[in-house]
Amino acid sequence: MRVLIRTLPLGYGNYGGILQAWALQKALETMGHLPITDVSERPKSVARSVLKRAALFARSPLPSSWRVIPGDTRRHQDEPLLEFVRSEIRTTRVFGSLSRTARQSVLQNVDAFVTGSDQVWRAAYADVPSYLFDFLPARDRSVRVSYAASMGSVAQNKWDANEISKIGTLLDGMRAISVRETDAAEWIEEQFGLRAVVAPDPTLLIDVERYRSLANTVATSPHNGGRYLLAYVLDTSPELRHSIELVAEQRGLPIVDMERSGRRRTVQEWLALIQRAELVVTDSFHGTVFSALFNTPFLTLVNQERGAERFATLATLLGVEERLAHTVGGIADPRPDAWAWSDINRRIEVARNDGMDFLGAAIV
Repeated sequence: MRVLIRTLPLGYGNYGGILQAWALQKALETMGHLPITDVSERPKSVARSVLKRAALFARSPLPSSWRVIPGDTRRHQDEPLLEFVRSEIRTTRVFGSLSRTARQSVLQNVDAFVTGSDQVWRAAYADVPSYLFDFLPARDRSVRVSYAASMGSVAQNKWDANEISKIGTLLDGMRAISVRETDAAEWIEEQFGLRAVVAPDPTLLIDVERYRSLANTVATSPHNGGRYLLAYVLDTSPELRHSIELVAEQRGLPIVDMERSGRRRTVQEWLALIQRAELVVTDSFHGTVFSALFNTPFLTLVNQERGAERFATLATLLGVEERLAHTVGGIADPRPDAWAWSDINRRIEVARNDGMDFLGAAIV
C-alpha cells in the first residue's frame, strides 16, 4: 500500500524526530508498503506565510553564511541534520506554504494514512486536528492509523470541550489507535470509550545493527579514541552541569558535551557518540532510547517540561526505572554499575514484535 506518514516537521534539527521518521519508513518498507513522509505544516496564517516567503526570497541571492533574517542561524546550524533527511527519507508536502488546503495531487496517491510518532497530539507543538487527518473528507474511506502518537502530557493539553469533541470524532474515524504513553491510552479510553494500545517508539522497530551501520560510517573516534562521558542535555542549567561534572569526576571520565561542542553533529555522528560513550547523561527521550539500543550505560534526568510520562512508559518497557532521576541532584547519586543488558534487549525485541504486529494488522 502507498502510505503517507504525518509527523512533526523534520526541519527543526531534532535528532530523535528525524530518526523516528526514518525508522517508521524503514519498518513499513520491510512489510512491503510504499511509505512517504509529509514534511509540511498547515499554515496558521496565510498572511504570515506570505511575509516569510517574501523574506526568504529576498535573502536568497545573499551568501548563505550571512545572518540577515530570523531563523538564518538555526537553519545554517541544522544543515548537517537536514542532509540526512534529504538523502535517507522519502518526503512530500501535503500543505503548501501559502495555503491551508491539502494538496489533492498528494492525497489521491495515498491508500493509507499514519500519524505519529513524536508529540503530534500535543497542543503546544502541533496543529493537532491536522495530525488526526481533519483535512480528509468525511466520506473518504482511506485507512487511517495512529502509530505511537504522543500527547507529551495529557495534563498539559488544555483543550476545551469543543476541541475534545472534535478530537473524539476524528479518533473514531481511525481503524486502529496506538499511542506512545500509558496515560494517553488511558485518557482516550476513559474520554471516548475507544481502545488505544501503547506502542513502542518507531526507533525501537529497527534492529540495532541498522543504527550501528549508520554510526560506523563515522571513521574517526568522537573523542580521540579515549573513554568519555557524553552529556546530551536539551534543557541545561548550572545545577545540572555541576551534577554532570560530579558524575564525570566519580567515574574518572572527560566530558563530551553534545550541545556545547560549537557545531551541530550529523545524525551519524550523534549515533556514534552515543554508541562509543562509556556513559551517557541525558534529559532526552531519544537519547535514552539509543543508549538502551546500543547497550551504553546511561543516567536520565526526566524532562518534566517536555513530557514526563514518556520517560516513565519507556522505563517500564525497558525495566530501567532506577536509571531515571527526577531531580537534578539525583543525577549525581551513586547508581549500580551492573546492567542486565540481556533482559533489556529481550524487552526491546518483544516491543519490536508488538509494534510490527500492530502495524501489520492495521495497514492491510
